[in-house]
Amino acid sequence: MLRLAGVGPMFGMGGFQLLPFYDALAQLGLRHFLINDERCGAFAAEAYARVTNRPGVCDGTLGPGATNLVTGLIEGLNAGTADDRTCRRHQPRTSWKNMTQECRQAEILRPAVKELIRVELTSRVPELLRRAFAVATSGRPGPVLLDVPEDVCHGEHDLLPKTSRWIRRP
Repeated sequence: MLRLAGVGPMFGMGGFQLLPFYDALAQLGLRHFLINDERCGAFAAEAYARVTNRPGVCDGTLGPGATNLVTGLIEGLNAGTADDRTCRRHQPRTSWKNMTQECRQAEILRPAVKELIRVELTSRVPELLRRAFAVATSGRPGPVLLDVPEDVCHGEHDLLPKTSRWIRRP
């Protein structure tokens, strides 16, 4: 869906929850730049959006890593910069069982974005990613956050069936 959306380079900090995401990006030939802190990725995506007038994309790991996105998100929100951020959270079956780095990241990030979209099912990725780009670029542009649980990130789904209504086939 990112390739179909024509995204430019993406920025983010790797974590074990993101390995399937990075594998998919490499297989699709999409450009991703690893950075040393989520704040750098947030500002890089925001700078890309300002320079190109296209949405910037940044990813973040769960917990404290995701909370590092706040400063860049608020900058994008105040500047009216279209941005799409993805962050990972724990699997629902392990939520609030004192997993490492677990925090209330959605509650922390929600005030810093135009909309926070939770992706609960892998099958809804096309619909929700399209919504994220639509919200980010409509009206006054601003950042949108996709909150993706680990089980969805590691899940598989045929996102482009033969009768897909998401893309036009010749």
